[in-house]
Amino acid sequence: LAGRFERNLCYVHLTHPRLTDESLRMAVNQAPSKSILVLEDVDAVFSKDREKTIKDSPLTFSGLLNALDGVGKADGQIFILTTNHRERLNPALIRNGRADVHIEFTHATDDQIAQMFGNFYPMSTVAMAQKFVENVREALRGRLVTCAALQHYFILHRKSSAATALDLKHVKEIAREIDLRADEQHQRQQDEADKKSRENAPEGERRQFEGLPSKL
Repeated sequence: LAGRFERNLCYVHLTHPRLTDESLRMAVNQAPSKSILVLEDVDAVFSKDREKTIKDSPLTFSGLLNALDGVGKADGQIFILTTNHRERLNPALIRNGRADVHIEFTHATDDQIAQMFGNFYPMSTVAMAQKFVENVREALRGRLVTCAALQHYFILHRKSSAATALDLKHVKEIAREIDLRADEQHQRQQDEADKKSRENAPEGERRQFEGLPSKL
């Protein structure tokens, strides 16, 4: 988008441990005019009840809203807020006037898969793009794929020919990558569950979790 509309691109890291209300306001105000300001994973900072999800963060929910609404911002700024869990966002954060356009990035359709193949291999034919779609669906065996996963595959094969990239032997790399990411997510969820179990356990049990002798 920034390249298409010739705008500056600015990233705001809301999870930075030293980001305060004032520093966020200053960062927004100092961003160049005609900028796109990207706030990634906004659900990782505050819960739907406006509670902090990062306990030591000095940033407040009202400070975030004030930065989005603040007077004195440069002209032509566009905010893009990303989240994987829209249902976790407080309605005040995504109300009209703050988030006017809501776009869901769904899994890739056959047309999108074919178009991405054609974009990365402009000398390929329509038949080759269609064959790639068929091989992707065969490799995934009913599973869905995101455009990000496809882009990752194309980048890995940026020096390959179109014929090589559409070969089923190589397309199966997409399925293996999806499986790997699923395993990593499952492990993160298990680690978080174990951490909560330790935090909620009685003191004696916590000592045992930590490898310390329990009280007599």
